[in-house]
Amino acid sequence: MMFRPIFILLLLVLTLSFCVPVSGKDLEALQVIAIEGGFLDPAGKSVEEYDYLVSGRKYRLLPGSKVELSTLDGKKVYFSGGPGILSYDVSGEVTLNGRSLTPSKLESSLKDVSATGIQRPDLGGVAMRSQEGIQVVAKTASGGSKIVPLYSGYHALVVGCGDYREGWPRLPNPVEDAEEVAELLKGMGWKVNLLRDPDWAALRNGLNSLITGPGRDKDKAILVWFSGHGHTLSEADGAKLGYIVPVDAPDPDRDEIGFMEHAISMRQVETVARRIKSKHVMMIFDSCFSGAIFQITRAKPPAFIEEKVARPVRQFLTAGSDKEKVPDKSFFKTVFVQGIGDRDADRNRDGYITGQELGAYLQEKVVNYSRKAQHPQYGKINNPKLDKGDFVLVAKPLSVQIPQKRVDQGPVRAAAVKTKPSGPKLIAEEPIVGEVRVTSNVEGAQFRLAGRDFKTRRGVALTVGAVPAGEHEVVARKKGYADWKDRILVKTDQTASLVIRLEKKSEDTRAHIEKNVYETVKDWADAWNRRNQTALLRLFTQRANIMTKTPAGNRVLAKSRFAAMLDKKMGWMKRRGIRYEIGEIRQFDLDGQRALMDISMTVHIPGHSPPGVMDYRSVERTKTIECHFTMIKPNTRWLIQDFRFQDFRFND
Repeated sequence: MMFRPIFILLLLVLTLSFCVPVSGKDLEALQVIAIEGGFLDPAGKSVEEYDYLVSGRKYRLLPGSKVELSTLDGKKVYFSGGPGILSYDVSGEVTLNGRSLTPSKLESSLKDVSATGIQRPDLGGVAMRSQEGIQVVAKTASGGSKIVPLYSGYHALVVGCGDYREGWPRLPNPVEDAEEVAELLKGMGWKVNLLRDPDWAALRNGLNSLITGPGRDKDKAILVWFSGHGHTLSEADGAKLGYIVPVDAPDPDRDEIGFMEHAISMRQVETVARRIKSKHVMMIFDSCFSGAIFQITRAKPPAFIEEKVARPVRQFLTAGSDKEKVPDKSFFKTVFVQGIGDRDADRNRDGYITGQELGAYLQEKVVNYSRKAQHPQYGKINNPKLDKGDFVLVAKPLSVQIPQKRVDQGPVRAAAVKTKPSGPKLIAEEPIVGEVRVTSNVEGAQFRLAGRDFKTRRGVALTVGAVPAGEHEVVARKKGYADWKDRILVKTDQTASLVIRLEKKSEDTRAHIEKNVYETVKDWADAWNRRNQTALLRLFTQRANIMTKTPAGNRVLAKSRFAAMLDKKMGWMKRRGIRYEIGEIRQFDLDGQRALMDISMTVHIPGHSPPGVMDYRSVERTKTIECHFTMIKPNTRWLIQDFRFQDFRFND
């Protein structure tokens, strides 16, 4: 029968048409296959995996970086390591620091394989990425195969909260964990926005900016990662509502209203997930709380990618349930990084990691490693229009290696060792840059960054690219508002977050500030009188300098040392019955962003002589102390940055 050979030939032609990149590209053109480290284009922007290089342009490999390049027919592969300037011309010559690179020739892995002989079930998914975006080959309901376009690209919001300052225990690892996750995703070609220790305003803006920014692209895959404290509160009907906790949210046991104002509830998270237009959204929380917004999944992931994968979905993963505690050194993060970076979560080895595969993998491994102390929860949103698809990650490429020499092992690439870069010493030709993501509470405020002028958009994120790495001072101004000033650190190939918050000017600004500063002083005296250590420490900034009496005399201590001796000091004051009474304000000044207040304080010391003994100690005595407060306003209230006092004699 003649139709069988014709059918096989047609099948091979169709297969090759999907594998070859966009028509019109010269076969000697180059595409980036894998990157480790930094690889910058002539404008200083990061080159990503699967990008095309333009002939005649110079690309910069940063020190310690490695790159694998391939011609578009896949027959020549170039390996190179930084530092150096890499370029190629239309003749096909590839150079690093002016010296030619020798390509490695690869044989096709389909050599000697007939189309009729392929019976492997793991061919249900083949990783493909081109200028049209990311595609998968999925199984249809009839058992056939179909190419399904998925994404135009990936975007991640990665958040780490550890520097808690309102009663929650500090966590030393979440920021480092977030940085590790961000680097992993960036190494896979993702766009990543990293937030370190955000307060509630910065965290809320980061989430909302997904709606107004990348989340407007229906073909963008959106991922959110949060490391930090989680909490659960019970509602009137017995239902439980989970919260993620930014660094300025107070402990709900001490200030429940403040907690609800600053923490982000799962209902708010659900609203963000629903308002994002992108068809696939996954939110991962390295925290423990109730996951009432999603239906917990226990089913085994399918053996292959199904055609319905492209339908909309909102998926969620948490490190544990509301009754469990996540250790600061996270098993969850470690297993996640191994699952994605080492492809361990790719259970069927098809080149993809689906949301269901990732959830099943994390649940199995974290339960084992934590000795059943943690039970990760994963599932999809309780919404019939947003629970049919599945998030898909193209598995991370294998680490790029620089081959020393080729070994005849068929289609398998040789093992490699690092070699010293040849050629002259590299002189940097392109700037080292990053980008800054700016949000503001005010429309149309002017600000200057890296020598360029911009205007804010209220509630809309503005991304400023090509910002030189280093520290920058930013000043924002708008008529009717007080000038705003801050400094921001920009790192190479990273996105820094800048939140500009302007306050309206008023004729009584000084009087208003004086009133608020005086309220902080009153709270300070009240905390001493109530012997409330937590309330007292909350009134100082983290880097406050505090004068106090010690056996060696008056000393100025850091907040941590002051806190260590506070329990003993308050115990002594309680036994003596000492209390403070605020006197008159001696002086009040504003010094830029600081407020300075001198105020007199009366110290009441009850008599404490033994019974029956009458001397000066049996009568209450008073003492006047002159106190000097220096305060700043890092968030919503004025906090003490420096406290000094001057002793006066007893008033009798």
